[in-house]
Amino acid sequence: MLNVEKEIGSKKGQTLRKVLLAEDCKDTQFLLSIILSKAGFEVVCVENGEECLKVAFEDILSFDLILLDVNMPILGGRETAKILRRAKFKKPIIALSALGEEDDYKKSIDAGCDDHFYKLAGEKALNKTIERHLSKKETKIIEVPLLKIVPVSLKDSPYLANLALHYLAKLETYIEDLAKALDAKDTKGINRALGLLAGAQTFDYRALHHSINEFKFHLKMESKIGAQRVFRQIVNLSKRMIAAREDIARYAGKDLAISSTSFSNEFEGK
Repeated sequence: MLNVEKEIGSKKGQTLRKVLLAEDCKDTQFLLSIILSKAGFEVVCVENGEECLKVAFEDILSFDLILLDVNMPILGGRETAKILRRAKFKKPIIALSALGEEDDYKKSIDAGCDDHFYKLAGEKALNKTIERHLSKKETKIIEVPLLKIVPVSLKDSPYLANLALHYLAKLETYIEDLAKALDAKDTKGINRALGLLAGAQTFDYRALHHSINEFKFHLKMESKIGAQRVFRQIVNLSKRMIAAREDIARYAGKDLAISSTSFSNEFEGK
């Protein structure tokens, strides 16, 4: 990772805006870094989407802008943008590409980017594009909708609904086991708890399944802040799932009186 402002120096006492540049071509990365530095930015450079996420999640509030090449190895720019928006990064994200295709702009906007810029347009055009987005008071954010807590598939399958009840009865224990394993830094315990939680996919609890996968990603990237955020999301989703057990019991043909979940408040601060 390269910090261009530190490499070439900055004016004494000047407060620079900070940009994270993800670009796999070294020559292009250097050229863009110089352009951005001249425009008054502190530039942090990475070579792919995975590196971008690792750097961003360590200090996500410090960046004023993120530039993402769409065709990077390991993880491309648009895929990276989607994850950043799910993490509630609200500041401008601009996609970059060398060549232009007819649907580039739409693809980038759909992925959560604010704009798509063609590198061959040049320095002045890049600066103009950046300033246009930084001058906005608010940057739009794509909210990822959660599916209903009671999956539609359970309504037509008493057998599956019955199995889901057994899963939900143990869900709080799975969360507690995961929390204990995280505190103890017990890798085997973490993997075991995540494996049990993975049953969510069987019953079409897609929101929880997605969050579990995102949590695994943050663990892999060693992003403590990201992992904590997603853990809280997993806890909240689990609460809502457990609160809906009466509905699922009806689908299973059972009479079940369930009080609200007794999740310990300690999880709120994880």
